[in-house]
Amino acid sequence: MRCPRCARTQPPMPRGVHSCVYCSAPLPIQRWRAHPPPGVTVGRRPEPPPRAYHGPPSYHGRPPRWGFPTVIWRTATVQTESDDAAGVLGRARSALRIGALTAGLTALAAVIAASGETWRYVLMLRGRTEVLPPVPVRASEALVVSASWTAVAGALLTAVLVLPALVRLHAATAHRAGASPSRRPASVLARMVVPVWNLHGIGQVLSEIDLGLQVEGSEDQRPQRVSRWITAWWVLWVLNAVLVVATLVRAFGTSEQAVADTVELHIAVDLVGAAVALCTVSVLRRFLARWDGRDGAVPRGWQVQAPAPTRLRRAGADRPSADADPSPAADDATAEGTGQSMVTTAPEGPPGGPDEIRQTSDATSAGSQPSEPADGPELSTATRIP
Repeated sequence: MRCPRCARTQPPMPRGVHSCVYCSAPLPIQRWRAHPPPGVTVGRRPEPPPRAYHGPPSYHGRPPRWGFPTVIWRTATVQTESDDAAGVLGRARSALRIGALTAGLTALAAVIAASGETWRYVLMLRGRTEVLPPVPVRASEALVVSASWTAVAGALLTAVLVLPALVRLHAATAHRAGASPSRRPASVLARMVVPVWNLHGIGQVLSEIDLGLQVEGSEDQRPQRVSRWITAWWVLWVLNAVLVVATLVRAFGTSEQAVADTVELHIAVDLVGAAVALCTVSVLRRFLARWDGRDGAVPRGWQVQAPAPTRLRRAGADRPSADADPSPAADDATAEGTGQSMVTTAPEGPPGGPDEIRQTSDATSAGSQPSEPADGPELSTATRIP
């Protein structure tokens, strides 16, 4: 390439250099473009003709070795959210039942602890005027300590068993109702274990589970309400927390009155804790029963329908005329005045066969109507023949 300014031939230059090495003048950029030689026409390559069909392929009397593997084909099973929810609850069912059992044992231990605290309070009242023997004092102390620690251990064991099961039940209830869970499992667990927050959070979780079990499969479109057991448990839970805080604050007192007040508060804490444990048993059993569809609630608001009449009425008896006389004598007089006969048809059934027709004589000649059978049903229709 020659430089247009100095007309010198450029030596081989590296890629990207577009100026003269002698005078630094910009060199023209060359772009190579391929053109067909003159006299040669460029056209499309001819397509090969389609091959003729010679019939299906032949494998020479043996099956081909290519294709699908020789295995048994089965229908694929897809695991849905409802199946997953049922499996999750199946794993948590035993935990809920064992948790209900430990909650009942915790309630029993709390009642025993309350009895021991009451015995201790009685001994304190006696100690104001007399010297107490060491045996009752030691026995009451041992009863209070053992029962209290047993109640605490039972409460912790119940929490370890029930809290993960409630987290799974919360998600399984939403999946069974065809909706996504409203809270993540970590959020549900935090609402039940974080102090102070669990005063409101655990009641909220139980209420959501209870409402989810009420809405699932219910045809009633009215807004559901939280059951009374959940409300009672929530109130007792908050009351127990308040009593525990009051007991801890009063336990720092050193006077005799502070000690007596602490014993009284311990009695109240034990009794309320026993009530919370019993309500826990009822709530867990209620959740399991509602999930299984065997809720023991008694239906209310049912009305027994009045039985159908056992005797058939005559035609036109439901809408009597204002001027008509419903007495049998008026019917006899009408029949005699018109000079027509009356044909009555008895309903199907005994006596006399199902299709028996009883016909009276001419009213003008007989002048009376046949009496009804003593044991038969009342006549259903009355037809006048001209």
